[in-house]
Amino acid sequence: QPDYEIAKQILNARINQKMTQEEIAKRVGTGQAVISRLERANASPSLDLLKRVASAFGKKLVINFK
Repeated sequence: QPDYEIAKQILNARINQKMTQEEIAKRVGTGQAVISRLERANASPSLDLLKRVASAFGKKLVINFK
């Protein structure tokens, strides 16, 4: 379930900013396929990758333990 929440937030941020997977990938410094896997919850991203994705959206990564 946490993976799905990450995927949902990445997809929502990209759609809200009207960006393509390719545009985000270029900002992150990765390939479009990586962004696609993140959005489908088909990856186990590192904290570094998540920080770079957040930065590409002009946001910062926040982790909460519940």
